[in-house]
Amino acid sequence: MDPDGDFVVGQNTLDSTGGGTWKFLQGTGKWKGITGGDRRPAPSIYRMDYQGRIVIDPEIRFGKPCVRGTRITVGDVLSYLASGMREDEILADFPQLTRDDIRACLAFAAERERRVVSSPAA
Repeated sequence: MDPDGDFVVGQNTLDSTGGGTWKFLQGTGKWKGITGGDRRPAPSIYRMDYQGRIVIDPEIRFGKPCVRGTRITVGDVLSYLASGMREDEILADFPQLTRDDIRACLAFAAERERRVVSSPAA
């Protein structure tokens, strides 16, 4: 909690172009300006390193990408999330998984999506 009584998750100061200083309020999903400027800061994006967590082994699940040390595929995890399961529910059903494993599945899928080459329509 900061001196204003706000629960602050993070704070970001922009460059000298008038961006000002902002803080991100926990539980609200909103930024609150602290000093000057009217631009919101760009969110910090951290790339998840999925390569140590996702493996492809032809002997496991026909070579589908799986969470290391399990037979749970990336597709399984994505299907659970797409069906509306929350992370906590998945972790309760599959105690061998961690939150980072779920994030690794999402990062793997995002990376694969970036690599998809689309063909122009004929």
